[in-house]
Amino acid sequence: MPPGTVSFTVQTSATHIADYMYLVDTQSRMRWYSLILRDSGGIQQPVYSVTNFTGEHPGFDPSSIIAIRYGQYAMNPGNMLTMCAPVFETGVIDHCEVAGN
Repeated sequence: MPPGTVSFTVQTSATHIADYMYLVDTQSRMRWYSLILRDSGGIQQPVYSVTNFTGEHPGFDPSSIIAIRYGQYAMNPGNMLTMCAPVFETGVIDHCEVAGN
């Protein structure tokens, strides 16, 4: 069964607005998602629904994801972009905690 969400922790020294995160299947076909990093210096954890994407190669198979790639539009010398390993989850609605009454 394909995963429902993918997330990762990222920290950047500058905001990035034209970047992409790519999922790659066993046939090297990709599905891509907009990666907008809004906070320079802060730690962010974007969460993506595998079924809500920006574009994909024909025939992409979400049940055979083997890699994740990141693409940056532009970086200035000295900019840092640190990403942790992705987390794939199935059957997750959200990770919010709801205060009781």
